[in-house]
Amino acid sequence: MSTKDRIKEFLYKYKYVEKYLTDDIFQTQTMLLASLAMNIAAATFKFVMGVWFGSKWLVTVSIYFLTLSAMRLLLLNRERKSKKLETPEHKRLYDLKSYRACGYMVLFMNMIVGRMIVQMLVDNEGYDYPGLMLYLIGLFAIANFANAIYNVKKYWHIYNPMISAAKRLSFSTALVLLYTLQTSALARFGNNHEQLRRLLNSVSGAIVELVLFTMALLMIIRANQEMRNLKHLDPKG
Repeated sequence: MSTKDRIKEFLYKYKYVEKYLTDDIFQTQTMLLASLAMNIAAATFKFVMGVWFGSKWLVTVSIYFLTLSAMRLLLLNRERKSKKLETPEHKRLYDLKSYRACGYMVLFMNMIVGRMIVQMLVDNEGYDYPGLMLYLIGLFAIANFANAIYNVKKYWHIYNPMISAAKRLSFSTALVLLYTLQTSALARFGNNHEQLRRLLNSVSGAIVELVLFTMALLMIIRANQEMRNLKHLDPKG
């Protein structure tokens, strides 16, 4: 027996560990719950600090985390309700509505991210990671972004709308984290090239906005297209 098989055998002794490793829906729900808790904590902390120090930047960031919390709560709540529906077709229609709602919320989040980017460029706001922390956050951001791309590709087809929406949400947060990392790195190492730093941040900020807008739009369009085929199940449309 190989080392990999031994590790699997050991992990599978624990019921919930095995379920997490083998059940995509349970894994997604677990990650949504963990992310929800972290987002609520971050939103609360940023908002309190923003009010305390009179920082519009921190208040904007708190609204961003609050929006992420709302989106994850929406997915968890609607997934729970969809299980009670009678037929797979009705469940599919309900899940597609959740997927579309998530797309609309990504559009709203895109406005908040746009505000954050403007504050970074105009007011010179942003994260300042001290010392070694910048490199640690950098490794995490790059690994997180690579994993997010893999998951979006893996769940590109809407086999399960909740999982697909959750993976796209993770991709959007990974993309924003990568952008904030870039602004922090340029702020530290590009002080002698102010114009170049602003140009790079402006271009990459525009790309982030465009990617998020396109992703949200595709989510809405794809959900609407498939919902038309199931419209006979929903008298309200």
